[in-house]
Amino acid sequence: MQIYARAHAINMTTLARRPVAVVEDDVSVRHSLLRLLRASGRSAVGYESAEEFLTSYPRDTPCCLVLDIHLRGMSGIDLLENLACKNAAIPIVFITAIDEPSDGEEFRQPGGVTCLRKPFDEATLIQAIDSATGELPAATAD
Repeated sequence: MQIYARAHAINMTTLARRPVAVVEDDVSVRHSLLRLLRASGRSAVGYESAEEFLTSYPRDTPCCLVLDIHLRGMSGIDLLENLACKNAAIPIVFITAIDEPSDGEEFRQPGGVTCLRKPFDEATLIQAIDSATGELPAATAD
């Protein structure tokens, strides 16, 4: 596994204060993403559903949301729309295992940054989060 280091210590402090939230209903995928984010020096918290995430919002506002499009119950797109109605400005990195043409249009709404198709590699996810949060590009250390 590659370890990612930040080029600037202040950026790491900022990221550590506001976690990356992972909303993923597949427990093994959610745990894998949380381990990856924590190994890269980020604070991360996981949610099984959009509804569970909303119970903590806005008290625990993340710096970025890694959001599965196809969740049980409220979908990722529905969560995006719900947050937009609340004027929430949370950068979102969508993830999906289903390749549907409609997904490409929906996640480009305000708040959606990109959509990663599963499986994706760890560097791609870290780069997408960095882009979404406006952080400096991650440097790879072996």
